[in-house]
Amino acid sequence: MPTALEEVQLATQHTSYSNRLPSNIANSNLDKKKIIKIVRHLRDDLSRIFPNELMPSSWIIRCLIESCYTESHGLSWQASVLHILRSVSENTASRYGVNTVFFQEDGVTPLFPNKEDFSPSHAHTFANLAHKYLKLQQQNQDITKYLYQTSNP
Repeated sequence: MPTALEEVQLATQHTSYSNRLPSNIANSNLDKKKIIKIVRHLRDDLSRIFPNELMPSSWIIRCLIESCYTESHGLSWQASVLHILRSVSENTASRYGVNTVFFQEDGVTPLFPNKEDFSPSHAHTFANLAHKYLKLQQQNQDITKYLYQTSNP
């Protein structure tokens, strides 16, 4: 039985299909759009590095992110994107339950299978590559920043 506080929280939250995590509609749209744009840029970078890998279209990226998106107050953009990529990777790790997690833009139609022949295993590979690439970029920035700080007292 939920407490009074939990009932108030449940009554004020907007939830979407398939028990996706609640999202606050006030500021989430802008944050979500930024994350989608960042992941598209990651896709473009990865397609140059891995030309033989099947990369998701902009539509697939939008559907994947909208299906996994949760607000991340106080997190950097890198941490927010890493969290989303980790969520996509975890939810596409096996075929079991994938159709109940990812939806097309209407929020009802399962994303997999789709007209683009982009499968859960493709999404899993992309999410893992993008996650590793972003982590390496982040570590490289940290190393550069550290070297700059130590060389310039």
